[in-house]
Amino acid sequence: MTKIYDLAVIGAGPAGSSTAEPASKLGLNVILLEEHPRVGAPQHCAGILAKEGIEKFNIKGIFS
Repeated sequence: MTKIYDLAVIGAGPAGSSTAEPASKLGLNVILLEEHPRVGAPQHCAGILAKEGIEKFNIKGIFS
């Protein structure tokens, strides 16, 4: 039997999970696909750096 989804989210990291959950709560039929057997392991960086991290590592030119 073929299942039809409204939304397929690739990756269950912070971005994927925060996309899949509200879409599901809106009533969409969502599938969340993750290549690893356990979400959160291994730990990856999503490429987002908070202001605190920029200040901690003294990165110049972003908030100055």
